[in-house]
Amino acid sequence: MTDHQAFRALRQHPELAHRPVALLSSWPPPSLTLSGANDRTRFERAEMTPLHASNDWILWEPTELLPLPLFGLASVHTLAADGQKETCPRDDAGFALCGDARWMRPGPMEVEVGGRSSECIWAHPLPGRTLRITYPQVQARDERGRMLTLLTGLRDSSVGGGVPVDVSVQIGDQTLTHTHRDKRGWQALELPGVEAPSELTLEISSDNPGRRHFCYQFEYRP
Repeated sequence: MTDHQAFRALRQHPELAHRPVALLSSWPPPSLTLSGANDRTRFERAEMTPLHASNDWILWEPTELLPLPLFGLASVHTLAADGQKETCPRDDAGFALCGDARWMRPGPMEVEVGGRSSECIWAHPLPGRTLRITYPQVQARDERGRMLTLLTGLRDSSVGGGVPVDVSVQIGDQTLTHTHRDKRGWQALELPGVEAPSELTLEISSDNPGRRHFCYQFEYRP
């Protein structure tokens, strides 16, 4: 059974159909998360609880549910210079197919940033196009009042001699610009504290996307 088949099965479950579920994109996972059945030990060590299972996959619930944006719920498109928009369909692993090469497929990946391996969303800039990723109904603050923060990074092995990666962020009616410099480590952008849950859109581009092994993640910070 593939991850997408598991998603469809959960959408028909009478108690779980209304709850958002995502593929693994950070550790420990902040939301209901699907895993393969052979990955049980790692999730149990993170004190997660199995809610539902088949022979091939398990749905886990964390000790603390955080309303972080979930890539599994996002829509992914590319924008040409003339404004033409194309949808990036998903494969069975949850990656968005924005081109034939593997590096042109945004999705959850383990990337070494600042000397440490981290789970993040791979979002390599595309040649001649802008990558647009839109999350529905994002909360700018969590229940403790912490602010949603965008963290951007480049794979350590790709740092040096490259150009910046530009990120335009729109949440609600507010727009920010963020330039990720050609440096090791995470760079942070605190997002505006809009009151109501709002759509969040990232537009990612670079003047020269060669070796811009870019990824991002979200955190709530005081």
